[in-house]
Amino acid sequence: MKRHTVIFFLIFIPHFLFAQDTGGAKVIDLETNQPIPYATIYYLDIGSGTVSDSIGNFSYFGELPKQLSLKISAIGYSNLIGLGNTKTNKVDTFYLEPSHLQLEEIIVSSLGGKMQNQTISNIESRQLSELNAIQPTTLGEAISNIPGVYQSTTGIGISKPIIRGLSGSRIVTYLNGLRIENQQWGGDHGMGVDEIGVGSVEIIKGPASLLFGADALGGVVYFVDESYANQNSFDLTLRTKFNSVTMGIDNSLAIRTAKKNSRVSAYLNSANHADYQIPNSLYVKNSRYRKTNAKISIGFNRKKWVSNIRYNFLSNRIGLPGHTHEEHLHSYLFLSTEQNRKAVIPAQSITNHYLLFNNKFYIAKGEFVANIGYTSNKLTEFDEKVTIPGINMTLSNGLYNIYSKRDFRNGLKLTGGVQGMVQYNLNHDNASEMIIPNARTFDNGAYLLANFALLNWVIEGGARFDNRIVKTNDLFAGSGLIKKNYSGFNYSFGISRDAKKSTVRGNISTGYRAPQSIELLANGVHHGTLTYDIGDQDLKSEKAIQVDVSYEYHSEHFEFVLNPFYNRLQDYIYRSPQDSVINGLPVFEYKQANYAVLNGGSIGFHYHPHFIDNLHLESSYSTVYAVDEIGNPLPRIPHRRVNTFFKFEFTNNAKVKLKNIVLQHQYYFQQNRIAQFETTSNSYNLVNLGINLEAGFRIPLELGIGIKNVFNEDYIDHLSRLKTLGLSNPGRNYYVNLIIKFSKSNKKQKL
Repeated sequence: MKRHTVIFFLIFIPHFLFAQDTGGAKVIDLETNQPIPYATIYYLDIGSGTVSDSIGNFSYFGELPKQLSLKISAIGYSNLIGLGNTKTNKVDTFYLEPSHLQLEEIIVSSLGGKMQNQTISNIESRQLSELNAIQPTTLGEAISNIPGVYQSTTGIGISKPIIRGLSGSRIVTYLNGLRIENQQWGGDHGMGVDEIGVGSVEIIKGPASLLFGADALGGVVYFVDESYANQNSFDLTLRTKFNSVTMGIDNSLAIRTAKKNSRVSAYLNSANHADYQIPNSLYVKNSRYRKTNAKISIGFNRKKWVSNIRYNFLSNRIGLPGHTHEEHLHSYLFLSTEQNRKAVIPAQSITNHYLLFNNKFYIAKGEFVANIGYTSNKLTEFDEKVTIPGINMTLSNGLYNIYSKRDFRNGLKLTGGVQGMVQYNLNHDNASEMIIPNARTFDNGAYLLANFALLNWVIEGGARFDNRIVKTNDLFAGSGLIKKNYSGFNYSFGISRDAKKSTVRGNISTGYRAPQSIELLANGVHHGTLTYDIGDQDLKSEKAIQVDVSYEYHSEHFEFVLNPFYNRLQDYIYRSPQDSVINGLPVFEYKQANYAVLNGGSIGFHYHPHFIDNLHLESSYSTVYAVDEIGNPLPRIPHRRVNTFFKFEFTNNAKVKLKNIVLQHQYYFQQNRIAQFETTSNSYNLVNLGINLEAGFRIPLELGIGIKNVFNEDYIDHLSRLKTLGLSNPGRNYYVNLIIKFSKSNKKQKL
């Protein structure tokens, strides 16, 4: 795999040629008509950009499309999405509106660069730098700060996203347009994406099968890499981070460079964490983990063609705390007075390879996009022997997504395409157990989406058809060869109205999820959870229908958001505990209810008072109410939560300056609506503090210091997989995050 990847890159590197500069533009203050110096100009289609000079001028470089989508931003101004005409001698002029508070986020990856108030779907977009104002330990912890998003954890090393009460295979994860497949069915199988090189995340809440394929009944987590370096520049960034609760060190290196028509970004990361400490000063045995990640992205453009090649390598070894074969469980079996980081069993060894070849071609009045990808997830679980794994599986996926967009003069936009996946699960012969057989899955789908804009109104609707075939390759657990065929038709319809100070949005959408191999065919020991799982070959596809409404009020200093939802899942598949034991392990069977209902929503505000320009106050309340067909609560539904941020920003020109201070308070209400065999979870408070500084020396420095769980609260989250063992979540954590940046750029600007 490594040899083929190197050859693949070498084939395309010789195409990195350069061209002549083209036209230019300027950025102007809308109210004063004065130039705006050092504004940031980001080319949405290219993934790179430039900066205006001291009098607001900037140039277009290289072989660019005739019309180029731009995001223009500057401190103290609202973001602007505009079109630049690169093939004319006329100077483009862009006017930015002054604003004390930027409340609108830019959606650039999945829906083509629209402002949040112009989208129909419920999408929440956040920059990772914003979510990292108080440094999270993992990427899963970072995105759990978004309203309606939570994380299910196994210690610190394993985190899975939960959106509005749904998780696992009902949440689809994307990285730069590449669907990530890594055995999502396992509660102890992490997200498969690390924060290295990630610039932003979009959370699409509710059924999102139309553009992202089957399975996304709960939503989509869509990660977007950091942009390339600005044109004609070179950046090198070193970062080191320390966490006291695990005595963990996380180091990374990033190199980015860009010329007129070519760009390269490369990242390396290594982390090592010992067992985490709980509030009573003891340590959770075998909660240690270590990881090594690497990423490279190569981009280039040729007039009507933009292309990116992206490769990711992730290697993790994660301890599995809470494992024992003792009949009577007690938390002291899993606690120690000493902290350790030596690799022991039981543990997971995970190796991921992700490769994506993205191509965008500009055609008359639109664009044609072809994404071709490959992912490989090798999962090895060691239980009792270091030399013989309990489970050893490789999941390989070939993926494609080909679509075309066309704009019409009357405000109508059409998007149509085909999308699919060929998946192969292989059990290796050296494993002592098989939980699912060797099997192939074939997914294919076709969709059409229409978007119509008139004045302040936007109407959007579409339909999609999917087909999935699941085939086993050999006999398994007494069953013969199996072939299952599933199909589903989905639709969505939405409407929004954007007024000067408010946005109203409503949509109805359906989703479809065919049963996965684990749900159909499981018959064996799952060492990660110490259970014996049994599937059901007669399971039917799940179907969802969701109604989502949102109201947003936004003024210069205040924003208010109300977002209720209702989601009904027909033929709901669940994992049911049985009153039996096989091989000394409790038995769980996959079963199906006629339907399940999840409803709730979030309400929040963002206040930025005019009389204290540097203060930001942001708070949200999230809740989910989930029941089955007879009114019983569904399992593993998160606490109701209030999440509040106080941020005070400082402005001064000192060499060493305080950038901001951030205080976060989270209140989790008691979770007493529980399913059979669950136990209630107490309410708890978490207080986190972060202080961020900058040093404007010859080599710029950024320093973040802070405390997580300031008051050392002893709590167990309802979504912790260690809850049944009485193992607390991490205690007080002191962190230090240091970033050193080297940069060099050609500041020459032409008009």
